Amino acid sequence: MLPRIIILISLFFFTKIHAQKNVSDSIAYKRNQLSQTNMLVLASWASSNILYGAIAAPTNTGNEKYFHRMNIYWNVVNMGIAGFSYFHTKKQFKKTIIVDQNLKEQRLIEKVLLINSGLDVGYIATGIYLMNRSSSQNVLDNQYQMKGFGQSLVLQGGFLLLFDVYQYLVHRSNGKSLHPINSKASFSISGDKLSFVYRF
Repeated sequence: MLPRIIILISLFFFTKIHAQKNVSDSIAYKRNQLSQTNMLVLASWASSNILYGAIAAPTNTGNEKYFHRMNIYWNVVNMGIAGFSYFHTKKQFKKTIIVDQNLKEQRLIEKVLLINSGLDVGYIATGIYLMNRSSSQNVLDNQYQMKGFGQSLVLQGGFLLLFDVYQYLVHRSNGKSLHPINSKASFSISGDKLSFVYRF
């Protein structure tokens, strides 16, 4: 009777752990899918800005010329970030990930996106500052440059703020079910003892 009970208990815990692994794997897979899609969106935004800026900058004068120039500079960086992140994420699909590691990665991406959102607010504020300061410049070309760069920072910062907040919300929604998994099961090692606790 006792061996049968032990087998049943073992099967129960194996099923629970296996179910957790499947949930964890599906969350990691979806997180990578979301990241790849988001990087394609960023790359599309960047390429559109670069292409349009390359056409518009030489044909415009005053602050508009500098506005388009800054859009080009800014989005060359965005394109590099999008490309690197896309191919880095592509490699993650091939990896097997345990629940604890999955939770760490989920928390990391959420934290990074929140930090990025704070930086985006800083970009917008800097742009507004440059626009306000432009009128105090003695040289007309400096006024145009400062105003155009400021306008670009407001546009690019505004887009990135919306983009990063959106990313945070979809990643947060995807990772919600990881927290119950992590809180229900725990392992601990004390001396020569290994214990497993599952909270129902």
